[in-house]
Amino acid sequence: MRQVNCFITSVTLITLGAAGPLQAQDTERPIPYPVIPSAQFQQAIESGTRTTAGEPGPNYWQQWTDYDLRVRLLPEEKRVEGSAHIVYHNRSPDALPVVMLHLIQNLHAEGVVRNRPALITGGVEIKRVAVAAQELDETGGRFAQMLAFLSPEQIAAFVERMGSGYAVNGTTMPILLAEPLASGQALEIEIDWAFTVPQRGGGGRMGWNADNLLYLAYWYPQMAVYDDVVGWQADQFLGNAEFYFGYGSYDMTVEAPDGWVIMGTGELTNPDEVLQPVVLERYRQAHGSDEVVHVLTDADIEAGLATQSSADGYLSWRFHSDTVRDVAFGAMRQSQWDAVRTPVGDRDGDGVTDYALINSFWRSSAPLWEREWEYAAHSIDAWRHGVPDDDADGVLRLSQRQRGGTLRAHRTRAGPHVVPNDRRHGRAAALVDGRGDDVVQRRLRRGRVLVQARARRRQQRLSGHGARGSRRRDHAAERLPLRRRGLRYRLLL
Repeated sequence: MRQVNCFITSVTLITLGAAGPLQAQDTERPIPYPVIPSAQFQQAIESGTRTTAGEPGPNYWQQWTDYDLRVRLLPEEKRVEGSAHIVYHNRSPDALPVVMLHLIQNLHAEGVVRNRPALITGGVEIKRVAVAAQELDETGGRFAQMLAFLSPEQIAAFVERMGSGYAVNGTTMPILLAEPLASGQALEIEIDWAFTVPQRGGGGRMGWNADNLLYLAYWYPQMAVYDDVVGWQADQFLGNAEFYFGYGSYDMTVEAPDGWVIMGTGELTNPDEVLQPVVLERYRQAHGSDEVVHVLTDADIEAGLATQSSADGYLSWRFHSDTVRDVAFGAMRQSQWDAVRTPVGDRDGDGVTDYALINSFWRSSAPLWEREWEYAAHSIDAWRHGVPDDDADGVLRLSQRQRGGTLRAHRTRAGPHVVPNDRRHGRAAALVDGRGDDVVQRRLRRGRVLVQARARRRQQRLSGHGARGSRRRDHAAERLPLRRRGLRYRLLL
């Protein structure tokens, strides 16, 4: 509407200008209609949790969740088996008769609502749900569709009649509580689950490649947001949306076979238990190095020096992150590992420059990723100087494709991304290469074909007769090589 009004105004000025000088007028920009906040937002203003500008008010609150996640990776089966211990803190003034969780992997379950095609893997297999150490039964999914339309009193009456339990409804899982969760109280939830990893899942932001790379996102049951305006934010994930997640702390343990290197959101807290001494020394060196350190090379991999060996054939990689909204990890068996630190400014106000650690993983079959650590450092520096109040140390990256991507925090959008770039990610960045040079070569071949086709069409258009055609041919002949080079350069980018 603004563009249309602007265009009409400019036309009017031109017309008036032809008739005589335009007199200056002191007018305000017209507002076409009043902006009426929703009843929920007005209620938030009255309760003091929001201002009229939408900013946090004096009574603002946010929920908090502590996660203890443990997952076992079965690379040969492309499968994961996990367990979660979740402590959900109710900081709201409301008593909650139901809590909502996301099961994003159910995007790949048969029969769920989607707005784009997705590989069917069966989705999430829920093996066990317990609340306050009491195991719950699945009560069916029909009631889950009604929760958005019921008041807390109606939900409490429903629980009294039907009893507590949980239901799986597409990509959400509501849990009906035997007793409402009172304000200021915490709730312990335990869930065991498993799923088959899709080759390209979660809207293209996770999956696996060949037999030596897996990148996992949306892999655990995650608490939905309960906020001061809408309440439970538990929309279905249809395949191409962004997420609204709440903050929390994460302790993540990934059990992987010997020889597989794991990197994920947060700080690796037990590198001495999983890395060979020579690799561990380089990894620690990278924390204080402004020059790239080759932590793991092809020679190390061929010599079996990537990881330590365990009695049962599985190593436990432990990560911790605090005040983040999501976690993800990558698993690599034949990837080289480069690491370097990059400055992120004075994050804690002590007058000393802080640093983020960039971990870049790439396979020899994808040599264009060899300097990805450098590109990541540049990206972090650009965010630090170009975006006000942005947590540059929270940008993590993980991509399946040759062109790059992000390990989400919801930032860099150059490719499939996997984790969150939110506050204080433990100051670590992970980059993992994807499909090899074949992707780039296919794009270059398509680019050459496109350039040739455009050149042929241009020559056909310029093959006319007469002086006009001759002038067009002479003029275009001077520009054609530059155009071809420019097009090819754009394709390479």
